[in-house]
Amino acid sequence: MPTIPTLPVMGGVGLLLVCLSACGNGRSPMLADAQAFASEIRAEHRSADRVSFDLVISVRPEDGDPLNFTLFAWCDADHRTRLRATKLDVDFLDGLVEPDGRFTIGLVRSQEVVSGSLTELSIERSTETAEGTQQRSPMAFFADIGRIVDEAKNGPVPLGVSYSLAAGDDHHVLLTCHHDNGARSMVAVNRARQVVWKELYQDDNLIVRITYDRYQTIDRMQRPLVATLTFPDNDSVVRTRYRRLQRVPGFRPEIFSYAPPEDWQEISIDDFLKRLAETDDE
Repeated sequence: MPTIPTLPVMGGVGLLLVCLSACGNGRSPMLADAQAFASEIRAEHRSADRVSFDLVISVRPEDGDPLNFTLFAWCDADHRTRLRATKLDVDFLDGLVEPDGRFTIGLVRSQEVVSGSLTELSIERSTETAEGTQQRSPMAFFADIGRIVDEAKNGPVPLGVSYSLAAGDDHHVLLTCHHDNGARSMVAVNRARQVVWKELYQDDNLIVRITYDRYQTIDRMQRPLVATLTFPDNDSVVRTRYRRLQRVPGFRPEIFSYAPPEDWQEISIDDFLKRLAETDDE
């Protein structure tokens, strides 16, 4: 079997061709070049320090009526994110996520406010079924705002503390990104150097699979317009679509200044998730 040249000899394009060739011949690409491959794919997607976007979110719960939101986000270089959302073009929520993941969100219609961390929100989004298994709420996308913002800024390949490569089906290269909290992400890269799908794992348990579609050049960035989230423990589906995405040279300071009215009622994260799942006639 011939020796596969490493990235310094062949360059990134050569590495991808070798990886794809290896997929077709049942061989695995060299794992030592995974870091360079990940860096090149991220670079080709092109990054932005500051972005703003409008994201249309359609939630189809396993049980219940479909829900539709439009999420408006302003994302600064220091990782602060201002959020607003509408249901049926009527204001629904307004809030701020701090760089450490702490958030304050006000529900405009009910005049309620919730605060906490994205970690707490991630834990609360799981509920125990009658069979004793953990089932994830389709409202998971609010806990995943960090991922949504990172994909808007950098594309679907996340930063990891280490990477590994493997050959996948359909001539895809499988890139695994290992994170420092026991989580890992696996992405499938096709011949066009686009991410076809991504799977997120925690402690080797699959959390969500994200399928990407309709790549376009948006403000000099390569991004899939559409993402579809499916969950291993229920049949809920979340579909997101960029209505607008753009680089921003800077923001006015007041954009990241948010304080809900003092007379609004404090609610728990669990109640917040219930409010998200309510239809407009409830």
